[in-house]
Amino acid sequence: MQRALALTSVFIFLSAPAFADNDHNLTILGTYVIPSGLQIDGVEFGGISGLDYQLETGKFIAISDDRSQKAPARFYDIDINLSKDGITGINIAAMHSLENAQGQAWAEKTTDPEGIAFDHAYQSIFWSSEVGPALYKADLNGKLLQEFVLPDAYIPNSDGTRGIYNNQAFEGLTVSNDGKHIYVATENALIQDGPKASLDAVSPSRILQLDAVTGETIAEYIYETDKIPVKAVNNGWNDNGLSEIRALASGDFLVAERSYAEGIGFNIRLYRVSLKQATNIAGAKSIKGMDVQPVSKEEILTIKDGDFGFSHTDNIEAISFGPEIDGYQTLILATDNNFNIKEETQFYAFSLPIDFK
Repeated sequence: MQRALALTSVFIFLSAPAFADNDHNLTILGTYVIPSGLQIDGVEFGGISGLDYQLETGKFIAISDDRSQKAPARFYDIDINLSKDGITGINIAAMHSLENAQGQAWAEKTTDPEGIAFDHAYQSIFWSSEVGPALYKADLNGKLLQEFVLPDAYIPNSDGTRGIYNNQAFEGLTVSNDGKHIYVATENALIQDGPKASLDAVSPSRILQLDAVTGETIAEYIYETDKIPVKAVNNGWNDNGLSEIRALASGDFLVAERSYAEGIGFNIRLYRVSLKQATNIAGAKSIKGMDVQPVSKEEILTIKDGDFGFSHTDNIEAISFGPEIDGYQTLILATDNNFNIKEETQFYAFSLPIDFK
């Protein structure tokens, strides 16, 4: 169901254009904040875990990771008013409930939406869930069109020796520029491949490439998620994981990793990733004992607390390309506020170098 929605209560933070702290000349255009607790037609807005741009309409689609606990699982159509002067406004234009195979709203805790990508070829969406894990295709109103069959290696077994770690599945989802392939990425390793990221060790996440129509597995690659970069205070909660992936026209990808250290905060890294020299491990039940070349990665941006005018950086889980402005490609990052009143839905807008493809 689609409804027109008005966003009338927001706080704006606009930062002056400046070069980010990297060698690739990403320029910050501006930032914007939607405070936690905002109600849209009686539904709390938040949990933004995926974002993608619809070139045809100029709108963005954004998925909430609410497990149907506050309201039925859903995604939004969002207008982001973006210019060379920054983000001057955000309007939540419509909200769509995601349907299950029975054509009904998902029951509480039966899905965990995380990734979303626009299917330009068929004017539909792909979305991923950490419950399962699962990958779906839906129409622009949320009606389920297809559920993809995933390799057994990703599906947890009864004795806990195979599949995703709990809550460590398909955070990242993207579609190739030609629309022929879907790529999904696990937040950390599969159980049989290795451990989750720690202060001492990287984690071999998998990137799975599927045919966008048939769902056939084309390839699988290992992406080494970083060690946890900062130790938590007093041995508090510490983690690091791959939170999003976006395809570039060149065939490379942008990948976001975000870590959290209790008592310190979030640390976000953005990488340019190439599959060209990586080993295709398609069909491998486990990579243990295999000679595997992971994908190559080059860091292009780091965001820490206090950067770009924010007193703190929240949980960046969504990245999307936006419209071109004065010939430059824009890039939007958004945070998952975890439906926590102490966190916010933060938006960051960047301009990419003109030769960044």
